[in-house]
Amino acid sequence: MELPRWVPSFIKPRQGPEGAGPAIDPYTVPVVGHGLPDVDVIARVVGRELPLWFTGTCTTEAARRFETTGHGATFTVPDTTTKWPACRARITAAYEHAMPARFVHGWIALASDAVATHQRGVQRSHRKATAKGPGWYAPARPAAPEWPIAVEAAARSAAAQQILPQAAAEQLQALRSEEAVQEWDSAYGDALWETLRVLCGHLLENSPEDVFATVSREHIEVVGPAVRDWHASLTPWPEEKMTAGLVRPCRRLMRLLSAETHLPTLKEFGVMERALGDVAQLYTDRAGRWAAEHKKEGPGDGTALSVEWPTGKPVGHWTEETIIAGDLPGTGVFALTPASDGSLDIEPLPSSSGASEYTWATAAPAPVTCIWPWSAPPSTRGRTACPGNSSSASTTAATAPCGQRSRAPTS
Repeated sequence: MELPRWVPSFIKPRQGPEGAGPAIDPYTVPVVGHGLPDVDVIARVVGRELPLWFTGTCTTEAARRFETTGHGATFTVPDTTTKWPACRARITAAYEHAMPARFVHGWIALASDAVATHQRGVQRSHRKATAKGPGWYAPARPAAPEWPIAVEAAARSAAAQQILPQAAAEQLQALRSEEAVQEWDSAYGDALWETLRVLCGHLLENSPEDVFATVSREHIEVVGPAVRDWHASLTPWPEEKMTAGLVRPCRRLMRLLSAETHLPTLKEFGVMERALGDVAQLYTDRAGRWAAEHKKEGPGDGTALSVEWPTGKPVGHWTEETIIAGDLPGTGVFALTPASDGSLDIEPLPSSSGASEYTWATAAPAPVTCIWPWSAPPSTRGRTACPGNSSSASTTAATAPCGQRSRAPTS
């Protein structure tokens, strides 16, 4: 077995027995592989216990403290390991923004999740974690989970209450509107997002039509007449509005530009900065949904869009002249309806974003013409449209919203 070339650079050449010749070259030392040895085996060879760090605790400050305290000691550091700091920041921000009074059922959902995280998750992890074992010790141990007394009391009181589905469904849209306008890195905005995630999970079985009455982020290419006509119908943002939106982006814009919603990840890896720099133009469609056109990387590249795609049942008025059309996979499917003034109303055909938990169907007033250039002739006709995702569609007959399980959009 040969040592990796970088290993000998860390090995000080050993001197041979006195008078036995020159120092031994590390590159010539024979090595025999024995797999991965246990920590206690390595400790016996090294002659002392090895420091092992809990995930996230080996920060620059902790390393300096480790050098000061010396080997063998364990000290407490701020918790950068468990889910609790982010959970505490969310529940505290929600409390400070009067969520218990303004959004009662949203607060119950968030508080129940926080209490469960604190009791069944974080506290249990702290109890199980040990600072010492055979041949090793932990130099730094995360601090025990704590939260403000007033916030804890309010959260535990709310967690003991029941969520009333009808009342909670009535608060859903207000929570979505509130979350959308918060700054992208706002702790309160993150709290509202988590509230919506938990609340939608509670409502999915009883009110799927409310849960899915929202949008999802889709990425499409402007290739083909249907998507080009829809692209042409979009209204560009005025320069002042676009500049202001990109300087202080809100959470709605954050979700449009990036598929990532985990706030620490967005901050740590500069996701938003790169996404904002990739925006060529922002648009609004006739229904008020947003779309972002991305900069082209090369002269031969096509136009790419990130769009707010509807997920609930269609809200447009289909007629005998409505056409369900699309161009190519990945370019979207649209409902085209001639208006009385001679214009063409082009609406994205709602999609559940691949969520098998929810499908819908609508009884059209007359047979609807469905045109799929990539799979069927223009004469294809069907009574209903039940999309599986925004890049394809089918004409399967159905009668009502159905499929109520566990996954749901929150935006």
